[in-house]
Amino acid sequence: MKILSLEALSGLYFGCIVMIAPGVAGATAPVAEVQVTGNRVHVSDVIHNPPADLADLDLGASPSAGGSRIFDKGDLALALGDKQGKVSLPNAIRIVRKMHKLDVTEITKATTDGVAHMALWRGVTLAKVRPLHGSDVPEGWTKINIEIPKPPRRAGSLSTNATLAFETDGETTAKVIVPIELTLSEDAAKPEVTHGAQIQLIVKRGLVEVSTPATAGADGDSGEIISVTVQGSNRVLRARVQDATHAVAVEGS
Repeated sequence: MKILSLEALSGLYFGCIVMIAPGVAGATAPVAEVQVTGNRVHVSDVIHNPPADLADLDLGASPSAGGSRIFDKGDLALALGDKQGKVSLPNAIRIVRKMHKLDVTEITKATTDGVAHMALWRGVTLAKVRPLHGSDVPEGWTKINIEIPKPPRRAGSLSTNATLAFETDGETTAKVIVPIELTLSEDAAKPEVTHGAQIQLIVKRGLVEVSTPATAGADGDSGEIISVTVQGSNRVLRARVQDATHAVAVEGS
């Protein structure tokens, strides 16, 4: 694919064209507006039925949500170079990002589905999803990632926020904050590894991996780094908790 330099354009599908008032000082002709999806725009997004050898030419990045930019015939001609004679160029065109309004039901489902596919902490379950309103996000997302801050080590109910990150072809295009309620059981109030617990310390050096008995020097949960004492040598190392009975030595310790 040939890449041409034309900033603030993108999309993957031919947009809906409507006529709007001129957006450039001194312009006398109406400006065509094209709504695009995706992170890049191609010739096929701005020109109807272009020749096959021009359709996939990349014209640049799309505007961000809520943004737009007007390009006149000269801008497009410069981008197409000696291929401009193959198409009929519009006098001016405004590129905007096509948006999708997520209602409360869609946000609730996206959050619930996201939590179902992530590994919540031990003893933690999702109780309620409480979106306050709908949200506008750029259309054409290919993935929704969800983030929830780690809850405190206690039992009971916890009100917090989940963050839905809408991703298009590897790029985050929007984030939606969703209030949620978690239920923390008695298991959530206890550390996965307790101070003084006997664990297996895994030490990795290149392709070599050895396991040795060790004693936890602090409370810790999966993913946290604690100090451990190697039994026999009494050497103190830093290790990342893997589960209730295993930790992995941190390089450099």
